[in-house]
Amino acid sequence: MKTFQIFIATSFIVLQSISHTVVAETELPQTTVAQKEVSRELKFTGTVEAVNQGTASSQTSGRVIATLVDVGDLVAKDDVILQLRDNQQRANLQTAEAGVRAAQAQFDSAQKENLRIQEIRKKELVSQSVADNALASRDAAKANLDAAKGRLKDSEEQLEFTRIRAPYSGIVLERHVEVGETVNPGTPLYTGMSLEFLRVLADVPQKDIDAIREYKQARIELKDSAVTIQGDALTFFGYADPQTSTFKVRAALPAGTAGLYPGMYVA
Repeated sequence: MKTFQIFIATSFIVLQSISHTVVAETELPQTTVAQKEVSRELKFTGTVEAVNQGTASSQTSGRVIATLVDVGDLVAKDDVILQLRDNQQRANLQTAEAGVRAAQAQFDSAQKENLRIQEIRKKELVSQSVADNALASRDAAKANLDAAKGRLKDSEEQLEFTRIRAPYSGIVLERHVEVGETVNPGTPLYTGMSLEFLRVLADVPQKDIDAIREYKQARIELKDSAVTIQGDALTFFGYADPQTSTFKVRAALPAGTAGLYPGMYVA
C-alpha cells in the first residue's frame, strides 16, 4: 500500500544532563539546555487522480462512419479516434477554394487597373474622380479577397472537425456514440484521461492543517522509492468540509511518476 506522508519540522527544547565536577563542599549537577529541530510525521489517506480528464465533443454535424478506438485503449496526442462523414464539408471546401481563386483574379485585375490609372493621373490625363474610383475598386476587391480567404479557412476547419483527435496522450474511459449515429456540435464522443500528469488528493483534519500550511512538505512512499513534494507543488483548499471538518490538500506528482495510477487509494 502506498503511503501519503506529510513531514513537519518543529522546534522544541531538548534537555541534556551533563555531569561536572565542582570544587566545593558539595557536588551539584548542572544541565545544559540546547534547542534542536526535529521532524514530526503525519500520515493521511488520499486518492490518486489524473490532472487531465475530460470528454471530447463534436464541433460539427455529421454521421459517424468509424470509431477507431474503444474503452481501455491507449492513445497518443493528436491520434484520430473517430471519423465523421465529410462529403458536405469537402464540397464546401471546394466551393470556398473556387471563391478564393475568383476573388484573387478580381483583385489582380483591379490592382493592375488602379496602377495604370494612377500613372495616367500623374500626367493629368484623367480626372481625380476617375483615379479615386480606380482606387476604391481596388480596395473593394481586396476586401472581397480577404472575405473569401476567411470562408476558405472556415471550410478547412469544418473539414478537420470531421476527424476527431485525442487532445492528449492517455487512456479511453468511455465511448458515447456508435457507427451510424448522427452527431451535432456539442455531442459527447469519448471520455478519457492522461496518465502523464497525476496528483494525490488527501483530507487533512482541522487540527493539523495550520502546521502543514506552514512547513509545506509531503512525501509519497512507493514500493521501492519515495517522491518528495515541495511546497510549490502543494495546493491547500481554502475551506473545510462541513461534515468532516477536514481540509483538502492536493499534491502534484512529477511527470511520469511510475507505480501510481488514477483511482488508486494511498494510505
